[in-house]
Amino acid sequence: MSEWTHNCIKDYLARFPGPQSGSPKQFHDPVARTILLRPEETYLVDSPILQRLRYVRQLGVGHYLFPSSGYSRFEHSLGALHSATNIFDRLFDRNAAKPMGVPEAKVEAHRRIVRAAALLHDIGHCVFSHVSERFYAQNPEVKAAQVSISKALQNRVSASETLSILIICSDPFVGLLQASRLCPSDYSPAEFAGRIAECIAGASNKLLPHAYLAEIVNGVIDCDKLDYLARDAQSAGVPISLDVERLYSKLRLTEATTKKGNKAFVLAIEQSGVRALEEMLASRIFLYDKFYYHQKVMAAEELARRALSRLAEAIPDLASPWLCFRWVMTICCSPHQENLLRGLR
Repeated sequence: MSEWTHNCIKDYLARFPGPQSGSPKQFHDPVARTILLRPEETYLVDSPILQRLRYVRQLGVGHYLFPSSGYSRFEHSLGALHSATNIFDRLFDRNAAKPMGVPEAKVEAHRRIVRAAALLHDIGHCVFSHVSERFYAQNPEVKAAQVSISKALQNRVSASETLSILIICSDPFVGLLQASRLCPSDYSPAEFAGRIAECIAGASNKLLPHAYLAEIVNGVIDCDKLDYLARDAQSAGVPISLDVERLYSKLRLTEATTKKGNKAFVLAIEQSGVRALEEMLASRIFLYDKFYYHQKVMAAEELARRALSRLAEAIPDLASPWLCFRWVMTICCSPHQENLLRGLR
């Protein structure tokens, strides 16, 4: 993983050793409306390792049945960052009661961690997203890494989360984080990468007492679900009842005690927001029924998996996700395209 990450970003680091602009960038989005990125975050977004997500479809092969649903992991990653920021900022709204247990000096550092984790949470996805994930999850190296990371972070991680964490914690990517100047002053780049990985894994026990950091990124009500539920429903034309704004407004921090007796500050929802939470959970069930588990979508996914299996018989190395990553980079992320994308901003 470290070798692939190094090869992916070495030229970018050599040509752009740091952020090129001192002003925020604004993205217009049909779901999130306006997404703002700091210059340090834009530097990460411009890197080939994130740009490749433009060519990874969020819903795999779902667009063969729902033609308008072919949006990318790149769009979702920006949307998840926006959702994470909304959750965090509502929790720390200066007009509300001061959240307990979080020193004011730590608030900005925590905000950077949450935004970075949301932006990078899908960086390990490969071609066809979950379709190829189910294929390369059988790779012995991926299985071993998945078991090892799950044990280390005390929480079960998926194959794609495993790859995301391997990329983020690799030395080359830590170097990219250092070059971005995104790391808070009281964190080394390696420590910052570690906090991001813990958030992506939903490893709330590793972040105590600030368990809410992981819950914002990977929890019951997290930035991932709030973005993809709204985005999937809109792009596929499947109506659901999802009141995201009310969920934002009803989230609170509360103090809890873990099974081991440790103090933890966790996400909670006010009683008046329970209906919105129930609607979110019901909407997720409806999307599974109407879209994700639609018989024709599942048939198309099975055909794609069989095609990958046949290719792996002819090219055994294809069973490794790294070859798929290189494939996407070679076909879709040529230097000319990268320069063009940077010039458009």
